[in-house]
Amino acid sequence: MLDGQTIVLEDYLQIRPENEQKLKDLVERSRRGQLRSSELGAGTITSNLKITYGPVHLWTPSGVRDTGMQFLGTFFGDHVKTGIGTPLTTGSVLGAGANVFGCEMQPRVVAPFAWGEANAYETYRVDKFLEAAERMMARRNVTLDARRRAVLERAYAARWSAEA
Repeated sequence: MLDGQTIVLEDYLQIRPENEQKLKDLVERSRRGQLRSSELGAGTITSNLKITYGPVHLWTPSGVRDTGMQFLGTFFGDHVKTGIGTPLTTGSVLGAGANVFGCEMQPRVVAPFAWGEANAYETYRVDKFLEAAERMMARRNVTLDARRRAVLERAYAARWSAEA
């Protein structure tokens, strides 16, 4: 449908088919693996099918849920960044503002505003996160105004833990 790097979008479109044209337009404009405000490093890989062909279980802050779905890729929060060649597993959840990298398989759940390699994450400092977000948004001719900054600061303050 779109290309081999966007299989997670096909999963999304099974749930929200009305957004197909919007997604196609975004992919055509960028062709760099950008998902909204997220940046996927070249060669980032995500699986949408378990090796057992069984249903995918999805972590949520209130507990693990059986999705009943055989195909389900990664959920990327806003402002997620992955490094070059980052592998992600089926049904992964990367919280908003997470910045993950390295060639090791990332855990199924990465907390919001985590920074680092698999299982060695630190919390991304909010001032550094906002600086990076402002630079990224400026590249797209979007201003990180006071309202957007306040939303991101509230998200940072309310972040959940992967152990929840």
